[in-house]
Amino acid sequence: MREREYNYDWLRVCSMIAVIMIHVSTTWVGGFSAAVRNGGEVASLLHPLVACVYNSISRFAIPCFLMLSGAFIIGNSKNSDWKYFYKKSFNKLGIPTIIFSILYILYRMVFSFTGEQQVIRSIIAIAKDTVKGSPFYHLWYLYMLAEIYLMAPFVIKFKDDITYAKFRKVAIAFLMVAGISAWSSVARLSWDIGNSFEYLSYFMMGYVLREDARKSNLKGSALIAAGLLIEVATSFVEYHFQVVSGIDELGLKFQILSPFAPPIVAASVLIFMGFARLNVRYNKWMEQLAALSFTIYLIHAGVWVFLRKMIAIAKGDNFLVMNTDNAWMIPASVLVVLLLSLILSNIYEKIYGAFKDRLELKLSARC
Repeated sequence: MREREYNYDWLRVCSMIAVIMIHVSTTWVGGFSAAVRNGGEVASLLHPLVACVYNSISRFAIPCFLMLSGAFIIGNSKNSDWKYFYKKSFNKLGIPTIIFSILYILYRMVFSFTGEQQVIRSIIAIAKDTVKGSPFYHLWYLYMLAEIYLMAPFVIKFKDDITYAKFRKVAIAFLMVAGISAWSSVARLSWDIGNSFEYLSYFMMGYVLREDARKSNLKGSALIAAGLLIEVATSFVEYHFQVVSGIDELGLKFQILSPFAPPIVAASVLIFMGFARLNVRYNKWMEQLAALSFTIYLIHAGVWVFLRKMIAIAKGDNFLVMNTDNAWMIPASVLVVLLLSLILSNIYEKIYGAFKDRLELKLSARC
């Protein structure tokens, strides 16, 4: 049995912060893009580019989250027992998905009564998004991941039935083919089996990269730097299309920041490889943050939307984008969202833990 690998705690925390950075910086990038589309001009050439750098440099987050899951789930042959794995996964993924889907549906309904849109229209939109597997914009990941978890035991059996060398070749080829397919298409449903099957390629690559890793802090740091440089270079392309030309990211035929866009695939694999090579000492704070990273992911989007709405009410809709220096405001917003999400995550874990303990006591008493 392997000793705990603290390098992956660092990657998990970095990926969690990067997700927050994507959602925060998208507010500015999307705002600049909309301003240009509406015939306006962005006064500063530097600050929109900085916003694009923040946005692009964080795009390794979702691929690395998937690779982290695959590295440890596929690496444990006990998970090939589908009854054991599904029961464990329902507690870890299924219950939080149900709880937070309900919470975010209620959250959106509350805002539907306070916003300018018609209530009925808002409720219909919420219902449609829920059917699509996205009751709130970041929850698509959970519905997609649920499909991957359904396939995981069969992937492990496949891995155990062939040699590692063959599995490695299959995983690499699968990621390449999935990248070509997914980059040129947009999934309609987050839980669509085809959509999840494409993301399964990252899941498999995580296991391969963890198995292939050889410790070297120098090489690991170089790989991480190379991945980040690729994402920085991508930010200039994003800046050209979204800020200079005013084309919304979803309006591009080939989304340059998609998890399957070639530069994002390359950067994500390099960053994961880099962290896999690092030899990191135990850090209590990093371990605790890593343990809460999933809950922070679930909570942070609601926190950021709430803060944006409060600022819009107090200062106007475009105040953040057009009246603040995003070079420092974006990282400051990320820090505030992270801290508030951390506090709420601790509260949630205590409430959920107490409820779970009581339920287990009742069940044991009946038995």
